[in-house]
Amino acid sequence: DFYWEDPMFANADETILRKAPAGVENAYANKAGGFTRFPGLANFVSLPGQGRCIPYRWRSYLMVATQAGRVYRTSQSGVAEDVTGVPLTGGKRPVFAATDDNRLVIATGGPLVSLSSGQTELLSEQAPESTHVAYVDGYLIAIEPGTGRFRYCDPGEYTVWNDLSVFSADGKPDDLVATTVTPFRELLLAGPESIEQFERLASGTRPFFRRWAT
Repeated sequence: DFYWEDPMFANADETILRKAPAGVENAYANKAGGFTRFPGLANFVSLPGQGRCIPYRWRSYLMVATQAGRVYRTSQSGVAEDVTGVPLTGGKRPVFAATDDNRLVIATGGPLVSLSSGQTELLSEQAPESTHVAYVDGYLIAIEPGTGRFRYCDPGEYTVWNDLSVFSADGKPDDLVATTVTPFRELLLAGPESIEQFERLASGTRPFFRRWAT
């Protein structure tokens, strides 16, 4: 901890201040009227290779997908295990979706890859190649790159992807580039010029309906 005799003037130009500071870096104000410095960063785990690493918290592990297509399972003690059985392909930023039965699905622009226990494996021969995957109420949803459509599997049947199980986000004719599920179980699908919200349909033959588009 450290203290200043003069108050901090965050709204003043530094050139007019003779003694008082105009800002603080790497610290925060504490209850004692001083400032506490943030601790420095420490190396948690080192992975082989170079390039970007995309982390995702899953179960009690930190899962890491690398630019080289490898997947690592990292424990809380910083021990990393390479769990790559089927490598990630497609070259896009990894997007993760965790199911209720402890399965992790990863989309990177190529075939969907899943992990449930030992090593990664191909999710399904029927599943589309996709850049984004999401999960809600037993359904895995994957967008078809370069289109305004998204496909879904049968509930809990992640290897079954019927050609007719497809929706079009066509409120505006632009391609889908992202999807996510909100804490309220709303499925959001985004294009460069539009966003559409789909929700679960409790009855009927179609599992989703479009709530709005903007």
